[in-house]
Amino acid sequence: MNNTSSTDYLKTLMLLLMMYISFLYVYALSPFRFSRFYFFQYLLFRKGYLATLTGPISSLDFLINLVMLIPVGVLIASLFKTRQVSFKRVFFITTVLGFILSATIEVSQMFLPRVTSAIDILNNTAGTSFGAYLVYSIKSFDPQNIFNKISLLMKRYFFPILLGYSFFITVIFSLPPLFNNFNNWNENYLLLVGNEGTKNRPWEGNIYKLSIFNRLLKQNDIEKYFAEGYSLKTGTGISNGLLLEYLFENLPVQNNGSIKESLILNVQAGSQVKKLPKGNGISIRGNSILQSQKPPVTLIKNLKRTDQISIAVWIKPQHLKMVGPARIVSLSADPGNRNFTLGQTQDRINFRVRTPLTGINGSKVSLTSSPILNSWAPQLIVATFDRGEVKLYFNGKLTGNRVFNTSFYLPLLIRFTKERYRIISFCFTLLFPLGWFVWGFSSDKFWKRLVFTFSVLLPSIFSSLFSLLFFQHSIDLHLILLSCVIFFLVVVGGLFCDLLIILLNRYKLS
Repeated sequence: MNNTSSTDYLKTLMLLLMMYISFLYVYALSPFRFSRFYFFQYLLFRKGYLATLTGPISSLDFLINLVMLIPVGVLIASLFKTRQVSFKRVFFITTVLGFILSATIEVSQMFLPRVTSAIDILNNTAGTSFGAYLVYSIKSFDPQNIFNKISLLMKRYFFPILLGYSFFITVIFSLPPLFNNFNNWNENYLLLVGNEGTKNRPWEGNIYKLSIFNRLLKQNDIEKYFAEGYSLKTGTGISNGLLLEYLFENLPVQNNGSIKESLILNVQAGSQVKKLPKGNGISIRGNSILQSQKPPVTLIKNLKRTDQISIAVWIKPQHLKMVGPARIVSLSADPGNRNFTLGQTQDRINFRVRTPLTGINGSKVSLTSSPILNSWAPQLIVATFDRGEVKLYFNGKLTGNRVFNTSFYLPLLIRFTKERYRIISFCFTLLFPLGWFVWGFSSDKFWKRLVFTFSVLLPSIFSSLFSLLFFQHSIDLHLILLSCVIFFLVVVGGLFCDLLIILLNRYKLS
């Protein structure tokens, strides 16, 4: 075997091996919240060591752990088969390496909220050994020929693969803002004030004014709204997009907004709702509720047209012990189904909005403010939502801002609901192969490989700029930072891979 062919063969094989091992560690240990607390839980479990070691066993877990390390065995055995190393020796090496790899994962999981299992180690080790057996049992399998062909194809079509895959990732990263709309809003829900429709999330206090806009209120709009107070209709300077407005001057409560739909709020039977003696406003006590006579279909259609909502409400809570959150205003059916909810949890405000990505309860976009509420004076709460960007204002000042953007929503597109399978795993799956492809096949010169590897950052940068330019969202720094970490891992891992190739060539192990 000539030196160039040997190097290409080794580089391709080592890149695949290092990349697969990296995937194993990321998926097994993410989100990397290591703590001694979890380790001490094992130490305190005095009477159940066997259960702790074996963990819960199922046929699916057994199969997954058996198959998971077969590729490692295949790649390690392929490294030695061309050298014509005996099967017994290779079988021993792969078994030992598989045991070490699995054991490090399981021991590390003792410091995570995960279940450590000795049976997993046995299954992983058996899978590695079986991978080595496959390589040697298939006589026609020629690792050098196969991996040289892979290397040749990667080099020949380097730029089309680089551009095509980078474009694919950029498109995927840009999807979440497009899906953050109100298309899945239910038009059969009622507008509720002071409680959930099931009357099990009561809010108590005084409410003076409620306004709902189908546009994003800016800082200067909110400052003007705050300066007007709660006793007057919203001025023409900021009334654009004002769909509903309740001044709570009388009971039932009339709508003074721009839509023609009659949405009178009626006090339901058994509710303790009274008109305040001075000026506009009502007091809500006990387990009470006001609700619209019919679903606000026109309101929902207008909100769907812009996919933006701003809710402004003047309130004075009765006390700061309410939880649930206690519903101030909600467009919902019950605690598990809503279009939006603005509620109170002790001295904090909670805001939820339903989109195709947040679920029918809107809980995946739940933003809770810092402690801001008091029970001794009227205060203005404004909540806005614009395709994943949520803001909360208190008395005209911004108090909470979060962009539930690509780095938050992306895993939800493929139903990665468990926390450990969130953005770290998903971005690693998309970006890491791109980095290893560039590092392994772009050039033999170090500086060129380093420059090309910066392409790992481009999908995050371009998708963040897309959200900034088209939706005026803040730059998704979390996604860009994660891409920088992956870039660093690719470079460090690539250098380690290059060092191994030098050692293998020097000691003629290929």
